[in-house]
Amino acid sequence: MPQSGTATASHVPLSNIDQPPYSAHGKLLISIGGGRASCSATVINTPNESSIVTAAHCVREGYAGRGRWARRAVFIPAYDRGQRPYRSFRAVRMWVPRTYWRNQSPSFDVAVLRLRPNSLGRVARVVGARGWAANVSRKRRYRVFGYPAGAMRGEIPRTCIGRVTGVARIGRILPGPAPSRIACDMASGSSGGGWIYNASYLNSVIAFAEIGRPGIIYGPFFGEEVDRLIRRVG
Repeated sequence: MPQSGTATASHVPLSNIDQPPYSAHGKLLISIGGGRASCSATVINTPNESSIVTAAHCVREGYAGRGRWARRAVFIPAYDRGQRPYRSFRAVRMWVPRTYWRNQSPSFDVAVLRLRPNSLGRVARVVGARGWAANVSRKRRYRVFGYPAGAMRGEIPRTCIGRVTGVARIGRILPGPAPSRIACDMASGSSGGGWIYNASYLNSVIAFAEIGRPGIIYGPFFGEEVDRLIRRVG
């Protein structure tokens, strides 16, 4: 879903994206393979003050040694219809869970990117950051953020609210915890958008939708492997 998919809670515009804590969310512009795409991402509170979380498929294509990374990824926090109140931050390194690197399992569709400071400073100091949590119950109410392409070609930040209603059927045949299901009608471009609970903690990202099931999106469960990755990078 870099700029694909659908997802029955309707998304609405987010008018105060330039104010914390919403400014920790932003648009991610990617050059990968022979083309360009856009996703969504969230700044997280780590010691390096330079980490964002998005979906792995936004920055990594293919399996193991045959795969390839995005050549370029630029994060624009609080982006809104061309406005870049905090300028842009370029990614200098990218990581995905080992299980995703091997087989592209949607159960581990998470990436952590380290950003170079811009002229304003390190990204978390400039725009704020979300906390993050792993190994917690799925039975929560989430606010989801993203830049779906259907909303003025991803030019407007959007948000929806819903509860996890189950898990992906495909997760029953894949290694690791099954992705969580939530009602939200975000579309392409929203991949990597953060799922926030208690108005504070990132606990999943928009990963995929299923053909024939409009109004539903899925996100990976943040378990041990994702927890280790974030701690190692941050």
